[in-house]
Amino acid sequence: MAEQPPNGDEEPKDWEGYFSYRSQLEHLRVQQVTAFDSSIVNLASGALGLSVVLLTALAAFMRPVHIWVLFVAWIVFVLCIIANLVSYQTGAKAAEVEMAALDRGMRGESPAANPKWKTVTLFLNRSVVSLFPIGSIFLLVFAALNAMAVSERQVSPAAKPAGEQTNNQSN
Repeated sequence: MAEQPPNGDEEPKDWEGYFSYRSQLEHLRVQQVTAFDSSIVNLASGALGLSVVLLTALAAFMRPVHIWVLFVAWIVFVLCIIANLVSYQTGAKAAEVEMAALDRGMRGESPAANPKWKTVTLFLNRSVVSLFPIGSIFLLVFAALNAMAVSERQVSPAAKPAGEQTNNQSN
């Protein structure tokens, strides 16, 4: 259905097509945000689990080094998960505030909305996007430091127990 645009231009606009396409884009946006949020929670949780397995496997060979790096990774991953989960709630609250402002505007009242919840949600979402890579970097650094320590012990004769060094030297 073509209508005359409110700005007085001569060219009619296809508002029905516009709203249909906009609705499709909004649906796609919601799907992408949902998939991203789910992926972040799954990846951060998986990284926590993987790091516990890594620590257990490493403990079979040696005492892990630079364990504080792993603790930092764990803290960052937990913060990432918490920020993501809290952003669900703040996002819902932001939508409520926006809907209330829209309702007021439709009743002819002042539609001004407080952007506090939207701002908090944006901050949390940006935090999640930053925290996950930071946690991943700390986990990789921990793995690399310990892999180097394991390889140094396997190559260096000084890393062998004292009894083995004596027996090998007498042969």
